[in-house]
Amino acid sequence: PRSTLSSSSAASDVYKRQVSTQSTGMEIVEMSLQAEFEQIAADVKKVTNRPTNEELLDLYALYKQATVGDNNTAQPWAVQVEAAAKWNAWTKLKGTDKTTAQEDYIDKAKEIIKKYK
Repeated sequence: PRSTLSSSSAASDVYKRQVSTQSTGMEIVEMSLQAEFEQIAADVKKVTNRPTNEELLDLYALYKQATVGDNNTAQPWAVQVEAAAKWNAWTKLKGTDKTTAQEDYIDKAKEIIKKYK
C-alpha cells in the first residue's frame, strides 16, 4: 500500500507505512518519504536477477525526476542508443513533481524487488 501523509505531521513531511516485522507482525513505522526513497533505491540494486530494459528505464527516469527534476539536458544523438533511451524516458516525466516521482519510484522498485528477489 502507498504511504500516506500523516495528518499530525503534514508540515514535517512524515509518512506512515505498514511494514512486516518478525517479532510483532504488522506495525506502523514513521519514515520520511526521502528516507524511504533512499532505502528502496539501495535495496533495488540488490536483486539477484536483472530486470528488463523497460523496467530499468522506468526506474532510471523516475530516479532522475525525483532527484534532479525536469530533464533540461541536450538530446543525445540517435546513434547513442542507450543514452537516447534514457533521455526519452526521463523527458516523458517532465512536469512530474518530486514527491510523485519518489512515490512512483518506490512503488516500481517494490514491484521489481518482489519479482526479481
